[in-house]
Amino acid sequence: MKTYLTLVLATLFFVQVAFAGGSISWDDVKPRLAKSDPELVKIIERSFVVNKVGGGVRLGPQFGERQGERIAPYEFGAAHRKTKAKCVLVIEESEDHEFTGRFKFTQKPEMKTSKLNIAALPTGNRSTNSTPTTVP
Repeated sequence: MKTYLTLVLATLFFVQVAFAGGSISWDDVKPRLAKSDPELVKIIERSFVVNKVGGGVRLGPQFGERQGERIAPYEFGAAHRKTKAKCVLVIEESEDHEFTGRFKFTQKPEMKTSKLNIAALPTGNRSTNSTPTTVP
């Protein structure tokens, strides 16, 4: 049991060291996306005002010459152009990325406080419950 626990902890440590977070600019991400999926960049820029700096997965020293490189998934704060609703864009490889080179993005509400009023969310599927639910 002790060996199993040591193995699990070592694996978790390796994953954290190998894939740490790192900042990356939107101007650096756009050409990476546009290389294989130029339409996605157009859709994002047409629909959102994207923050200049976001985050990506940072490769650790185990990746040799790729050490320090930022890879998907990327996360950028953004505001919807029409509604001005703030959100976080998560840009990641699509399920068929190996064959198509395409990416996909999802948006999730930007959380500024420690409590989130689900009834006030601008997107997503909400329950028909008329009483607002607060999540700590």
